Amino acid sequence: MGNLNETEKWEENIYQLETSDPVLGGADGISNRAPRQLANRTKWLKKKTEEAAQSLAEHVRSRNHPDATLTAKGFTQLSSATNSTSETLAATPKAVKAAYDLAAGKAPASHTHPWSQITGVPAASLTAKGTVQLSSATDSQSETEAATPKAVKAAYDLAAGKAPVSHTHPWSQITGVPAASLTAKGTVQLSSAINSTSEILAATPKAVKAAYDLAAGKAPASHTHPWSQITGVPAASLTAKGTVQLSSATDSQSEIEAATPKAVKAAYDLAAGKAPVSHTHPWSQITGVPAASLTAKGTVQLSSAINSTSEILAATPKAVKAAYDLAAGKAPASHTHPWSQITGVPAASLTAKGTVQLSSATDSQSEIEAATPKAVKAAYDLAAGKAPVSHTHPWSQITGVPAASLTAKGTVQLSSAINSTSEILAATPKAVKAAYDLANGKQPADATLTALAGLATAADRLPYFTGADRAALATLTAIGRAIIAKGSIKDVLNYLGLGEGSALPVGVPVPWPTATPPAGWLQCNGATFTKEQYPVLARVYPTLRLPDLRGEFIRGWDDGRKIDEGRKLLSWQKGTLVGGHDDNDSSLDISYMSNGNNIDYGGDKVFAGNYRSDYLWYVILGGTNSRAKAELNGAFFNITRPRNIAFNYIVRAA
Repeated sequence: MGNLNETEKWEENIYQLETSDPVLGGADGISNRAPRQLANRTKWLKKKTEEAAQSLAEHVRSRNHPDATLTAKGFTQLSSATNSTSETLAATPKAVKAAYDLAAGKAPASHTHPWSQITGVPAASLTAKGTVQLSSATDSQSETEAATPKAVKAAYDLAAGKAPVSHTHPWSQITGVPAASLTAKGTVQLSSAINSTSEILAATPKAVKAAYDLAAGKAPASHTHPWSQITGVPAASLTAKGTVQLSSATDSQSEIEAATPKAVKAAYDLAAGKAPVSHTHPWSQITGVPAASLTAKGTVQLSSAINSTSEILAATPKAVKAAYDLAAGKAPASHTHPWSQITGVPAASLTAKGTVQLSSATDSQSEIEAATPKAVKAAYDLAAGKAPVSHTHPWSQITGVPAASLTAKGTVQLSSAINSTSEILAATPKAVKAAYDLANGKQPADATLTALAGLATAADRLPYFTGADRAALATLTAIGRAIIAKGSIKDVLNYLGLGEGSALPVGVPVPWPTATPPAGWLQCNGATFTKEQYPVLARVYPTLRLPDLRGEFIRGWDDGRKIDEGRKLLSWQKGTLVGGHDDNDSSLDISYMSNGNNIDYGGDKVFAGNYRSDYLWYVILGGTNSRAKAELNGAFFNITRPRNIAFNYIVRAA
């Protein structure tokens, strides 16, 4: 037994054994023709594969690019200089690190610079924008410092304690407010007494209610009694307290009557024009009506105003109810009045203490307003985000810093672009690393690179060197680009269709010399498979079962030739005796063998003409000679075979 002689040759066709062909071994035997042709193809493909791999490797080694410029991409030379103005060099990590270390010290690249490390920024004043120093003082009068969240919190906590931001401050928490008197505006002490003659106290809703309940009896709180229903009340005079008679006259000079709402309305409508009915005017807005005073006679006019400090007016139940509803809402009588209901408090200024108006504006220049917690929170959030009070402000929260240019120092924006020509941006370590990685390991500038740099750039062109060692450009096809993009020789071979098993379609059975099939192949052992596992194989074998070729010979499909009629593809067929000459019979008929003997045909040729009709003589083991049809089963399989070599039939599955 020997090996086939392989020739490096592409066989255009693979010979198919026919049923009429004799079984002939040897180097030129028909039985070995198809395997030899396949072997020749394999050797030829192996050489072409190695040549393609070598050409690809040489191509990869010879791959070069033109130098980069401001208008074209290419290779660029690295430079570690930190004072260069070149537009054709790329900064090395060393150069960037030097600049970075100069700017940021030893801080990591991702660190933002706190304001304390930024110098040369102009200071803010009342007339110019700039940086401002923070102060946590709560009693400072400085106009050049900005309050810290700590100072604001101290003021806020002092004013509101633990109350939420939306809470109004009760009067008990407000200090330093001047007291009201007959000659000056200010705060006034409440009194629930109903018999007091004090001129420095203000009646509480309790006092008003007591008087009201006394006047209204069991009527509901919202019920008002007309004057006509109240009896037995002493009348008021200029020298004694008491009730006063209402009058709707607008021209009366009486000193013992009080103006009715009708009279007030007439005066009000005269003064306010078309004001709505529900609108009330404080007495201070009504002019031209003679008023009584402490030293002069006059009318005692009723007023529904709730902000009057007059000593010559009389409050109506409507005014009392309005003050009561405004002060306490639905709260009990013991509730303290929020600041919103207290009037006449002097305003604060830069030179005097007093009340101050709140403002939520974050860009106001006012010196007479106080920042609300909302404004402080907005400034605080802008400055520190969610960071603790002790945190330094990152650069992202600092505004108004001048930008750097070619002629002035200032801040500069980072850019990771590697093809930018900007003169106002600074390269990030990422951009420098990208340029460094692109250039790292490349050949230094030499005659070769100079020659390549002289080539005119063009699309789909690849630089190479001619036989005369001159740089030139070759057309780069889509196939060439695809090959260059592959990551390995194996990927290139697969792309070219030269990968393992690529010469054979999925589903073709081939002989294999080992018991274990290679990757992507299965043994032809009759096993089943799924369409999900091998979708292409399922199209070839729709029954989802592989043929069982173990111990079988493969026969060509008749396909209408009428030599093996009635056969279907992949159908199984019984075996028959193979006739031949032997030394037992001189009649030259088909084998007539001695009882129990096998015939070694060796290199003898066996032809179909040796058969007599469709019958032959054969030996029944342990019996006598007999004649029967040339179909065999069972034990006779072992004595009806040509010479052969055992291979493991495998099928390409993917």
